[in-house]
Amino acid sequence: MTGILTKPAVLGCIALSLFRLPARADLIINGNFESPAVPGGSYTDYDPGSLDIPGWTVIGSDVAVVSGSFKRLGASFPAGAGAQWLDLSGGVSNTPGGVQQTVATVPGIKYNLSYLVGNVVAPSGPWGATSTVGVLINGILVQSAVNSDGNRSTQSWELFHTSFVAGSSATVLEFMDLDPRLDLDDGLDNVELTPAQAVPEPSFLGFLAVAACGLTLLSRRLRRFQVRSRGR
Repeated sequence: MTGILTKPAVLGCIALSLFRLPARADLIINGNFESPAVPGGSYTDYDPGSLDIPGWTVIGSDVAVVSGSFKRLGASFPAGAGAQWLDLSGGVSNTPGGVQQTVATVPGIKYNLSYLVGNVVAPSGPWGATSTVGVLINGILVQSAVNSDGNRSTQSWELFHTSFVAGSSATVLEFMDLDPRLDLDDGLDNVELTPAQAVPEPSFLGFLAVAACGLTLLSRRLRRFQVRSRGR
C-alpha cells in the first residue's frame, strides 16, 4: 500500500514537530515583586523563612518589598520594572539577606537567567557606592553582579545575564545581598528565567506516546491484512 505512510515516517513527522515547539515563557513566579502590594511611598519587611512574597522564600536575613515611589534622605528609589522592587538589604536588620525560588527544569536543557540590580551612589552616605547581588544555582555561587552606576539622588538599574544547564527536574535559584553591612540599598527586580531551546510540553509528550501506541496497532493490523491477502 504505497499511499499509506509507514510507521517510522509518521513518527519522524511527529518528532520533527516536537523540535519545532516554541520555548516556554518565563518560569519565574512574581519576578517583578509586584505581589504583595505595599503602601505607596513605603515598604514592607519580611523575615527569614517568610513565604509571604508569592513564589519566593526569604533566606539569611530580612528583605523588603519597596514601592517605586519610595524616597529617603533626598534619594528616590524607582522600580526597575513595574511598580515595586525588592531590597535585599532589608528594612530592619541590614544584615545579608536573600530570596530563593525552586523552578521546574528539564535535565540537560540550558536556561537563560536575567535580572536587574539597583544602586544609589552615596559613598559617604547610607547607600554605599555599589550594589552587589550574588546568584546561586543549587547553592553554588555562579555570579556576583556589581552595579556601580547611578548617582546620589536616584536609584539606577543595570541588567545582568547568566546561564546554566539543568542537572535535575528541579533547580533552586537564590539571590543574596553581598553588600557591606552599612550599605542600605541592594535592589533586585525583573527576574526572568527562560529555556534557551525548545522544551516539549508534558501534554505533548503524552500525545506522542499515545500516537506511537496507535501506530503500532495499525502496523500490526496492516501486516495481518497483507498475510490474509496473500493466502487468498
